[in-house]
Parts: sequence; structure tokens; C-alpha cells
Amino acid sequence: MEHSTKNSPNTLFLSLLQITNKRVKSVFAFKKSVTAVLTAACICVILPNQSFATAEPTLMPFTGLTTQPRYKKTSLNEASLYQLMDAEFALDRGDIKKALKIYKEQAFLNNATAVFERALALSLKHEEIQDSLSFVTSWQQKNPQHTPAVFYTAYLALKAHEYKIAGTTLNKILENNPQSDLSGLLEGIYPQNRDEQEVVLSTLQQLHIKHNPSLLVIQAGLLMQFGEYQLALKDINKALQQSPTSVPYITLKADILKQLKNPNAVFQHLEASRSGLKTKNTKSLYLYEIRYLLELQQNQQAWNKLLEAHDKFSEDNEITLLAALVSLDIKKYQTANGLLTKLTKDRVYKDRANYYLGISAERQNNYKQARDYLKQVKEENLALQAQEKIVATHLLEDDPEMAIKSLEQFRTNYDIFAPESYLLQAKVLNAHGKTEQTKTLLSNAHDDYPNHDDITFAFANTLDNDNDYFKKYILVSQLYETDKENPSYQVAFSELLLHKSPNSEYGLQLAKQVVAIPFDDEKFNSDIYIKGLNLLATSAYQQNEYTKVIDYLADTYEVLPTLNAAMLLLKSYQALEQEEQAAALLADIQARFNINPLETQVDDSNLIGNSDAAKQDDISSR
Repeated sequence: MEHSTKNSPNTLFLSLLQITNKRVKSVFAFKKSVTAVLTAACICVILPNQSFATAEPTLMPFTGLTTQPRYKKTSLNEASLYQLMDAEFALDRGDIKKALKIYKEQAFLNNATAVFERALALSLKHEEIQDSLSFVTSWQQKNPQHTPAVFYTAYLALKAHEYKIAGTTLNKILENNPQSDLSGLLEGIYPQNRDEQEVVLSTLQQLHIKHNPSLLVIQAGLLMQFGEYQLALKDINKALQQSPTSVPYITLKADILKQLKNPNAVFQHLEASRSGLKTKNTKSLYLYEIRYLLELQQNQQAWNKLLEAHDKFSEDNEITLLAALVSLDIKKYQTANGLLTKLTKDRVYKDRANYYLGISAERQNNYKQARDYLKQVKEENLALQAQEKIVATHLLEDDPEMAIKSLEQFRTNYDIFAPESYLLQAKVLNAHGKTEQTKTLLSNAHDDYPNHDDITFAFANTLDNDNDYFKKYILVSQLYETDKENPSYQVAFSELLLHKSPNSEYGLQLAKQVVAIPFDDEKFNSDIYIKGLNLLATSAYQQNEYTKVIDYLADTYEVLPTLNAAMLLLKSYQALEQEEQAAALLADIQARFNINPLETQVDDSNLIGNSDAAKQDDISSR
């Protein structure tokens, strides 16, 4: 009996527990921690058809090693359980470097596949991708028959943009199985940089991929990126021959046919592909066709296709909502209302359904009914838009007081949107000529939200360039310092500087920056562009540079006429004694603006942005 105990597999652990007992309160607690360490020490074996993009850091129970009986000798060239325990304790202490060193060393011993997988998981989680690639490449070369390691080498090489290594490894995979599923391997590694895309395409073109649908699809996508649509079409057709029911492949072919400007071919391809799929798999193809029809502005055909899809997927709320929205666009209000009413019974779609029911009622001039629907919208993402529509319907009924009351109530219900509600209320007040109330409202709002840039800017625009110059200067200059590339801040700061000094170099520089923004730039705004030109022209006028005024404004006035530009041009033509141009412009001003400029007194020293109209425009634009 005594001999049996000495030779028991648990003897080593009992000895270890006795030694450690002095350092822990409970033998049971330590034994429990050792068990936890041993069951958390390895990553699962990664199969070739697994998604590599999501498998990297996954940890699974460690079952690859067991304790050895005392009387059985363990090979010195096999992984040591005690070394691995030491690595896990190091991990628990946060000593990642030591744990990785131990695991990587142990992974290169015999029969250590599970140790390699644990080491790789730790490397992927804690090291640079190049370090992980170096480790897995070395291990795979020592263990050439380990298929998952080959796949991991290819995946990490692609992710690290080491395309030469990736190409060699992919060829090795294709030699073993030309039709290997590489979709998981390729997930998440598609390069965004055009130069890298060229390298990937070149790499693929050197591989034997004619029977591998995954790589054919990647190659087809890259060829499409480079405008080689016919070559891309050949590759996607080869892929579809092997995987005819793959919806992503079907969609890619439709994309290529779209680029070939052949709508009929797109529709025929989608129709034929749907006929070979189970009904449940055809939804995305229906949606693709419907969106393409809408893109082609074939709204009636899109609506018909939507109703067809709705018949097949009557319980699919995404299709129901899309059918309702297209119905609204083509003024099929009865159909739209029926579909949306159905969606109000769904918890997820309820708010959107009420919002669009409100839009439907508004378009039919049923403003009270529209408000009833819009008030039921509770979802924060839609609540502000719904409130804007409520205000619009009150204004359409010429009832600004109710519009303002609704905004005050909205602030009570949604304090998160209080700044936006103040701005909207200021716009309503301003539109009805209540400039002092607007200034008071925005002053109070600025006190409550001093760090809200839109509130600050709207309040600054209510201040007078003369009487409130220093206060306005502080506010506008601070905004400009926070975002020097913001055209609104640039033109406001320019206006203030030029008002103080018509020849301010910095003011003129800012105005020129605004005017220089290209028309196709996302920052371009026609109103701001006109303000910038007017500032430059006004400064030139005040310096008696009348030719510059005409250069700045003549062409733009033909496209975007404003009264301020007209007056500057007229006075410049008159100063230069260009009587013919002055007479033509005078007639245009009388017809366009219904005023007689000869009877209108313009203060030449105050042309730069201090009129009530200018301030109203600034507030309304927020």
C-alpha cells in the first residue's frame, strides 16, 4: 500500500502542494488555481476552413498534455509540463515576455502541436504581426505536414503585406488541393492602398488559381478596381462555374456588369441566379436589383419589384420598410400607410414607421395628423428630425408661437437635444424679425452651453460689429483657433477684421482662402463663397479699387445675384463712368429686387456684414 502511494501520479503534485502551503491560506485554493491554469493553457486547433480574421486570439481548454507517472521517464525533447505551468504563472503576473519566451521554446520540441497553438494565440494577442509571422513560418518549416500552420503562414503573410511569402505558401496549399476554401483566410486582409492592390494582383496572376474560386474572386475584384472589366468577368464566371449558388459571387458579377454599363445584362443575371437559389437566399439579390433600379431612377419598376419581394418575404420588416419608402416617393400614399401601419406593431421598427407616417401625412397637407404621428417618435436618433418636422408644419400653418412652444416642450423631454432646439428656436424667431428675442435666447443658451460651438457661433452672429466688437472678437477668434479650416469661422473672422480695418492683411488672407475652395470640395458652400467675394470686393471698393470690385463680382453676380453685390457693382461702374454697364445693372436691380438703387442710401463705411439681413442669414444657416 505504501509502495502504491509513492508511485502514484499525484505524488509530485502533493509534494508541490505541501511546499506551497506555507505561502497560501488553503491547500484547496492552490489546488483549484493549478487546475484552472492547466485547463486554460491552449488554443484550439485551427481548421483550414475557419475564419482566420476572427480566430486569432481565441483560447480553448488545454488538453494536450498530461502528468507522467513518477516511474515513467519523459523525453527531454518533449514539452515540459512544469515549464508550461511556469509560463502560465508568468502570464497571471503580467510577465508576457517571459511567458511567450517559454511557450515559443517549448513549441519547437517534439509532439508540441497544442503548445504551438497556444504560443501562436499569445503572439497574435501581444506581439506585432511581423513577429507572429516569423514564429509561425519557422515552426511550419520544422513541421511541414501541419496543414493549419500552412494556412496561418499564408494569412499572416497577407496581413503583413509580405506578398512573396504569401504567394509561395498559397501555391503550396493549391498544390495539395486546388479547390481549397480560402474565404476565411482572405477575410479582413484586402488592401486599401492602390500600390499594394497592384502587388496582390501581380502575386495572384503568378499562382495556379484557375480552379480556386476564392482566389478567382479576389482577382476579379482587383481587376474591376483597375478597370479591367472583361478580364474580371472571365474570372468571376470561372468562380461561378464551381460555386453557382454563392450569393457574394453572384453580386460581384452584377457589380462588374454594372461597370460595363449593361443594365439589361445585370437584371437577366440576377433573375437567372435567383431561379437557382432557395427562396430564403434570394433576399439580398432582390434588394440589390431594387437599389439598382432606384439608382437608375426607375422608381416604378423598383416599386413593382419591391411588391414582388414583399409577397415572398411578407414577414421581413426590412423589405416592408423599403417598400413603404418607395411608395412614398412615387406618391402611393395608401400603400405606404398600410405597410407603415403594419410596422408600428414591431418594437424595433415602431419609431421609424411613425416618423414616415408623419412624412406621408405632411406631404398630403394633413399637418395635424402629421404631428400626431411625429410626436410618437421616441427613438433618440429620430426624435430631433421628428421635432424639426413638427416645427415645419406649424410654420406652414403660419403659427410660429406653437412652433416655439413645441420646441420648449421638446427641451423638457429631451435635454440631450437642448442646444439644437435653441438653434432651431432662434431660426424661427429670426425668420419673423424678432432679432432682440433671438439675441436674448442665444445669450441664455450660451450661458448654459458655453462649450457648444454652434451655440457660440450663432450667438456671436447676433452681436454688433461696432457696439459689441470686443466680445464678438473674443468669441469668433476662439472658434477660429479651435478649427482654422472651418470656412464659416474663416469668413466670420475675416468679416470682423475687415470691418475694423478695411485693409487688414489677415482679414483679406482669410477671405481669399474661402474664395479659393474648389467647387467640388466638400467644404465648398455657395453662401460662404459669396460672403468671401463680397468681403474682398467691399475692401477693394473702400480703397477705390473699382476694377478689382468688378473682377470679383461681375461673373458671380450672373450666377448668384445678391443685393449687396449689385450695389457694389453699380457704384463701381458709375465711378469708372461705364454708363452702359451701369444702366443695364440698374434695370436688373429694379426688376430683380424691386427697389430703386438711386433712392437707396448705402453707407460705404458699413458695407461689411453688419446689416440685420446679414446677421439673420448667419443665424438661419446654423
